[in-house]
Amino acid sequence: MRNNFRIPILGAAVLCALFGAAQAQQMGAAAGAAPAASINTPAQPAAQAGAEATVRQAVEGVTAAINADRSIQSGDRSKINALVDNKIVPFVDPEKMTQRAVGPNWSKASPEQKQALIQEFKLLLTNTYAGAFTTYKPDTKIDYKPTREAGDTAVVRSLVLASGRDPIPIDYYLEKEGSGWKLVDLSVYNARIVELYKGQFNAAIAQGGVDGLIRDLKAKNGSAKS
Repeated sequence: MRNNFRIPILGAAVLCALFGAAQAQQMGAAAGAAPAASINTPAQPAAQAGAEATVRQAVEGVTAAINADRSIQSGDRSKINALVDNKIVPFVDPEKMTQRAVGPNWSKASPEQKQALIQEFKLLLTNTYAGAFTTYKPDTKIDYKPTREAGDTAVVRSLVLASGRDPIPIDYYLEKEGSGWKLVDLSVYNARIVELYKGQFNAAIAQGGVDGLIRDLKAKNGSAKS
């Protein structure tokens, strides 16, 4: 049976809040003035910024891009891909996230398989965002809680507030690298996304090996060659 690779407890509205929510009213003027082409300008994380400042920069950059280009909310895949590549990926360590989602089986993968897994994992998240952006609400706000930082690791804690919904606790797990803080995992309602995928990926590998997982991911992402 093919694995669906879903995040069971996370709906599209919650996923949108991961990167698409901010103090929209405070940013309204700047966001409205931003040209639609801004989604094609890669973000440049500040290397010396702290963990919370890094998360805020990522969140606000994505919010501004969404507000500037309504077609993203309508599901324009090319623009969503550009948004993910240019506004989210610079703040993420895709290799580390993929490695941890694959777990111990990562060491069994060849360099070519690892690159394929990273690419397909990014596509999996991109496809999820495609649905999430259609539920974006500009009145969503984030209440940041005190960051927990220990050496080169940090947890930026937040509470997402939106009218008509219960508050959503979202924690961003970051690690400090040479280029600054990078996101390596996040949790919603205390459920770690990488851990949720890890169980599903391991089940797929148990059935068909690393190549089986890659095939299933490509089928799910629609990237398999015909």
